[in-house]
Amino acid sequence: MGTEYSGKHLWDILLASEPHDVAERAEGVYDRGSRCFHLVSFGQEFIISPEKRECDSPTPLGRRLLSAPEYFFALSLLWYLTGCRNSGPSGELVRPDQLPGGQIYVRGTHVLPLEPLADRYGGDPRAFLERAALFGGRAVPMADAACVVHPFPRVPMTITLWLADEEFPARAGLFFDSTCSAHLAPDVVWATAMTGLLLMTE
Repeated sequence: MGTEYSGKHLWDILLASEPHDVAERAEGVYDRGSRCFHLVSFGQEFIISPEKRECDSPTPLGRRLLSAPEYFFALSLLWYLTGCRNSGPSGELVRPDQLPGGQIYVRGTHVLPLEPLADRYGGDPRAFLERAALFGGRAVPMADAACVVHPFPRVPMTITLWLADEEFPARAGLFFDSTCSAHLAPDVVWATAMTGLLLMTE
């Protein structure tokens, strides 16, 4: 990703940070014995060791997220730990293109692939919600079906689904809380959104 810092720089920042401050900001847990952070993302536990510069997970899905290059997940995880703020969500939902730097979402390779999700679940909202539940998602009363998943504890992501009818095809939407940009850089927001969509449609 075209982020300001490489993974090495992010590890350096994390290692130099006060661990309990990081854990509080990130809504994670710092284990003094192992000197590791524990963080929940997409319903999976992740263990981050600044000293070993390693990320791991006890779940198969978690390990797959860390190892699959298309997710950029490990780098996004480090960005969140080093950059998030100790502030809660506003409750105001915005499209990714409404966030600072959001122009990347309206053209080129960064346009979010919402159509495959609508095509897959446009006639089956129950399957949509069941799939989201695998990643810690919970149903919310929006659209014809909607769920909230947490890519990171302070970064809720809402995915909406409108079912196909006689006049309109199925369509899907993706929204972040307006405070998202306080925790993640624009291209990390994109990688986070892509991870959620890929998980929902694979």
